Amino acid sequence: MRRRGQMGLTLTPVNWDCTYLRREVEAGTIDEVHARLEARNLIPIGTDRPLTLEDPQTGQSIPMDQAWIDEQRRITPERWAAVILDGEWEGRPEGVFFRCFDPKRHVVVGRIDPRLGPVRHLLGFDYAAADREIGHCCTLVQVQDYRDDNGRTRQRILALDEVAMEGHATNEHFAREVVAMLARNGLRWSDLYAAHGDNPVTSVFVKKSNSETMKAIAAEIGIPKTALRPEILSAKDNVISHASFDASCQWVFERIASDALHVNARCKTLIRGLETWDYTKHHPHKDILDSLRYALKTYVFPYGGAANVTVRVR
Repeated sequence: MRRRGQMGLTLTPVNWDCTYLRREVEAGTIDEVHARLEARNLIPIGTDRPLTLEDPQTGQSIPMDQAWIDEQRRITPERWAAVILDGEWEGRPEGVFFRCFDPKRHVVVGRIDPRLGPVRHLLGFDYAAADREIGHCCTLVQVQDYRDDNGRTRQRILALDEVAMEGHATNEHFAREVVAMLARNGLRWSDLYAAHGDNPVTSVFVKKSNSETMKAIAAEIGIPKTALRPEILSAKDNVISHASFDASCQWVFERIASDALHVNARCKTLIRGLETWDYTKHHPHKDILDSLRYALKTYVFPYGGAANVTVRVR
């Protein structure tokens, strides 16, 4: 690298099948240089100083020392740490995903103080099958930008309130609860910064979609659907579904682990989901967690492009 030579990297995604590449490596067809994420492996030959990263916001150099490694392990989900950090072939998918969530530290009473800066309010909607006990969900989130001691833009994030209903709940009933939730927080629909929702779901009971939800909410507040602003946009536009799911879960994990994301005590369903979700699709509290991710899409994918796969460097 110092002599301007060429270096090839294989970026192996944690959320993609790598069986073929693994077989080629194990058969000796492809050579690999593999080292765990340890401080000694980040010190180039001929020096006693570690490699550095440049902070994209401040331009400052960040040494990749033991403190940096400890921080990466703290903010990386245990499910993927073996792959992302240590370059192993397989992760460890057992147990609760959000192990970083501590109700004593992350559950709060109150809301973000507007005296510290402008606060944005966002909504996320999830629509699941009619047979889901908690399948018609909405999460209200507050976000406030601020600058840390190093001049970097950060966010204070608070899941402020929720609506969690049975999957067979009607759109009209759901809309009534959503409008009531906004009202008890001193908000109107027009006060929202953005709203994002899931793909449509249809059953013998009801058709649930962003369009149907907008129609019901507009009727509840007494305006034409075409006048409802902001519109509920698709949370899955301009992203690759299988990759965006992993990326947004990790984004939320990092904010919880960094104490940037807190949850109001009234969000009992969301709290239970953070305490118990095991990363499976059929977990009873997955839908409320999806609504949290959708609410934060503006921040998880700020440029609106497709999500990259999560990779390891070997």
